Amino acid sequence: TDSVEEEDFKTEEKNYVWLRALLSLAATLYGSQLVVDNAVKLAETFGVSSLVIGSTIIAIGSSLPEVAGTIAAARMRKPDIVFGNIFELGDKVIWDHSLSSIENYEELHGFPWLDDLAARGDKAAVEIIQKWVFSWIEKYGSGSGPGWTPKLTSRRLIRLIHHEDTILNGLSEKYISTYFKSIYKHANFISKRFYKTDKLTMNFEAIVGVIYCGLYIEGFERFITVGTEHLSRECRDKIDEDGGILSRNPEELLEIFMYLVWVAHGLHDADWTPSQAHIETINSIAPALRHLRHVDGNLCRFNGSCVKYPGDLDRYLFLSGNKKKTTKILKMGYARMEGGRTSIIQDAGRLPNIPYSNLAHASVLGFELTHGRQPLIVNCGSGVNFGRDWHKAGRATVSYTHLRAHETDSYLVCRLLLEK
Repeated sequence: TDSVEEEDFKTEEKNYVWLRALLSLAATLYGSQLVVDNAVKLAETFGVSSLVIGSTIIAIGSSLPEVAGTIAAARMRKPDIVFGNIFELGDKVIWDHSLSSIENYEELHGFPWLDDLAARGDKAAVEIIQKWVFSWIEKYGSGSGPGWTPKLTSRRLIRLIHHEDTILNGLSEKYISTYFKSIYKHANFISKRFYKTDKLTMNFEAIVGVIYCGLYIEGFERFITVGTEHLSRECRDKIDEDGGILSRNPEELLEIFMYLVWVAHGLHDADWTPSQAHIETINSIAPALRHLRHVDGNLCRFNGSCVKYPGDLDRYLFLSGNKKKTTKILKMGYARMEGGRTSIIQDAGRLPNIPYSNLAHASVLGFELTHGRQPLIVNCGSGVNFGRDWHKAGRATVSYTHLRAHETDSYLVCRLLLEK
């Protein structure tokens, strides 16, 4: 009798769960529609345009089911639902998997994951770091093939040197020897290729890798002089007198600034003096970055920029020692207005030329608005890290707050005005 009653109870409980799930789904969808309908009526009452309604209220309403599901998943401690699809490796390392199925898998060879795992710093993270690093050396460390480009090799080398203590923690002489052999192979590769660039391609990462070799690897000291000379030339050729770059990508400018400040400190610590062009470039970029920063401390999202380095902007501005602000209305083609705790940044410049326009270039006359710590009107930013479809969507005019005149996009209007 007890078993029969228990079976009946379980059946009733299952039916109740299904009923509750269906009712919750219906309530969520109805609530979303209710928010949208009433918000639209309210907006129209105050004369708000359909563009603002479409880009804000409709987006919020259509996202409410996901928000509700995310909150519920977090309360139930189900992080796989909160964060989306999880890539589970089990006991395998990332290099044992078919990397071609991962969007932008080439970037994995630059070891960006090493920074995240090292920041965590616990025993499990250290074990993963050691397993991934040495399995990469075994599979790809020959000096050619995947990951062996000047840019990726420089990124990887800088991280390998920077996290050396973590990588070699508790390992035997065999692994230590393998590590240093790989370091020398990286240094040799970069030293022979870092100067191969053209007038358009940014080469800061590769040059910084060479200087890093000279500063931290025995036998490569001569490359400090060679690297600093090339760095000075790169600063003069790729950074204009106002601290801007041709791509007009604020985040790319921040990356260059970080490298320059980083190298300047490394040279000072090793009793070397950075070149005049190096210091002047740091001092010209710092005010430009302050101009492109909202009141919440984050950079604006235009022309391929996204929130990639949260918190690093203030840190490197402080390390630069430069406290100047610009007095110009335009910096790198962007206008900035600030009042109290509110900032507005607008793209008022020319279109970036090919090949710089291959990330996002449809933001002409678009703007962002931030109040206090809350971004109120933002651009989507680059979708390049989410695959080809999102990359294409991030470049579209509708991914920005934009102006249309008689169904003509703002960038076409701007081009016509500039041609006249």
